[in-house]
Amino acid sequence: MTDDFLIESLEPLYRVDVDRAESLRRELARRGIGAEESASGLAELAAAVAAWYERRPEVGEKLADGLAELLRRGAGWTELNDYLDAVAGAGRITPVLAVSAAEKFVPLCNCGDPALYRATRALYRELGPWGPYPLGQVTNGILSLLEQHGPEVAGLFVAMIRAALDQGIMEKPLIRLVERLTVGIRGLDRAKCVYQAEQLKRVVEVDFELARSYLYGLDRGLRYLKQPALARFVDTALAGDNQGERYHRFLGLEAIAARELNRSLQTMAPLSGQLAALHRYLQARGGRPVAVRPLSEIPLSPLSRPPACCTDGHRIYLP
Repeated sequence: MTDDFLIESLEPLYRVDVDRAESLRRELARRGIGAEESASGLAELAAAVAAWYERRPEVGEKLADGLAELLRRGAGWTELNDYLDAVAGAGRITPVLAVSAAEKFVPLCNCGDPALYRATRALYRELGPWGPYPLGQVTNGILSLLEQHGPEVAGLFVAMIRAALDQGIMEKPLIRLVERLTVGIRGLDRAKCVYQAEQLKRVVEVDFELARSYLYGLDRGLRYLKQPALARFVDTALAGDNQGERYHRFLGLEAIAARELNRSLQTMAPLSGQLAALHRYLQARGGRPVAVRPLSEIPLSPLSRPPACCTDGHRIYLP
């Protein structure tokens, strides 16, 4: 693939923005993309970008930059076309959404998860008429979780939003839900986030208002449950019909039965729940108070944290 071939193919873009056309040419040459494509295929790509320049230059600029970024990230021809289609689809709703799509679909087209791409496009079609703010909040949530936890968790988040929309959620509650879900899921332990988010999805599918109680329950102790145990707890919590307040109390570990079930399902005990008993035991054995603290509170030093337990002569540090 020669430079002459690329320059000729990108001619429509060269006519409106030489700098961005050159950026695309360099990335295409570096990647070798186009060797298996016809000149007309690349010309169609350039023409699509140039057409946006004629109607909405701000979209054309974002689109050209997005294509170059996708190439830098290693995208192939399929991802480039998906990206063009996403921006075109958003533009059919409003040019403002086209700008948004041009900025935000780069990581979505490059994440290797076609299902997440399709689900996000569906949200653009449905939420587009609501205006750019609610859709922007939803998309920012998707991108935030995609970056931190990967496409599987981001896909679960999209499914939760889909479930809330099916329940008839309105704009302001949707924005609150997006913030609650994004903050809550971002705070999950990386090793447990997939199965904990899967159970959150189950809860939201029953009633999106239950998300708050479930996330509260995780903070209060459900996060210590292993995958089968957490699924069993949620099964019990959601048993029965039309029990909204009971669902909230059970998922939030506010009900006595919920706390007892949580304790019975645990295979480990958090240190925070054992401190009082440990302090009493140590004072009884040693005749003086001895503080017990978690390993995470050891003052920072060049030495790595000990793997099990240690003491500085005044405190005992435990996992």
